Amino acid sequence: MHKLLSTGLLALAVGLASATAPFAAPTLKPQVDVAAGIVTLGDMFADAGDLGGTPLFLAPSPGTAGIVPIAAVRAAAAKAGLATFDDQGATGVRVARLATIVDETRLGALLSDELKARGILVDGMTASVLFDTPIGSLTAAAVAVPVQLANLTYMPSGAFTARFNLAGRDQPLDVTGRLELMIPVPELAATLAAGTILKPSDIQMQPVPFKAVENGNIATMEQLIGKQLQRQSRAGMVLKVSDVADPQIVGRNDLVTIYLHSGPLTLTAKGTALNAASLGQPVAVLNSTSKKIVHGIARADGAVEVTTAPVSVAGL
Repeated sequence: MHKLLSTGLLALAVGLASATAPFAAPTLKPQVDVAAGIVTLGDMFADAGDLGGTPLFLAPSPGTAGIVPIAAVRAAAAKAGLATFDDQGATGVRVARLATIVDETRLGALLSDELKARGILVDGMTASVLFDTPIGSLTAAAVAVPVQLANLTYMPSGAFTARFNLAGRDQPLDVTGRLELMIPVPELAATLAAGTILKPSDIQMQPVPFKAVENGNIATMEQLIGKQLQRQSRAGMVLKVSDVADPQIVGRNDLVTIYLHSGPLTLTAKGTALNAASLGQPVAVLNSTSKKIVHGIARADGAVEVTTAPVSVAGL
């Protein structure tokens, strides 16, 4: 019985001590930065507790700031249910709305994304955007998606009209301009002579308007590397499939070895090529001994594999 009484008295003493302890009132912040359009008790005060999400004021426009007088803070806090707080001697609170920059690059990226979604921009293509009126730098609320494309009208001529919604702004942004579809094409990095075997360093990819090349036979890198220029070509020239050919293995008037296989027998002779040829192409050769012209195919080693019929073997 005595033990139970002692325990009860101890609990009562603790309760009284708690009741008389000073209450930790919320503390007013001297500077408030918000991203949303509403300033809450939790934004304005430290240790706002369960009231933290309660709205107090409308936030200023993105990228701007203002001073809220202490009297207005007290009135709004009381209305929200917070009657007591530590103002730390402040006469007002500076409230700033965080912002992010929206410029032509960002808007152009949204336009390109929409063209890709419509299948107008395919892999490798880009869109060069020219606005009729310079956009400059706009501010929008610093949120996950500060700007959205609401509408795009695109004409085959390249003209477009678009509407964007900027977070934190009531009025949409309406713009007009032109969209030029661009595609990378291979250009010569330097002027090269006819017969040059192209290396990767000889070619640079440059974007050009798609309409300028859509009807041409523009080559790919795979169709150019290791191929031979047909004629002297200047730096900056856009390369077409017709500008290159397989490298010549045999040149006109080259001294070549002639091979003829007949069963287990292989005959060889020397001769002069009467035409140039790439690998696998036909070559006419003047036999240096018999002075007869034989016909063959250019081999990878620069020799000529004769295709003369067996009845003509003796005349090789």
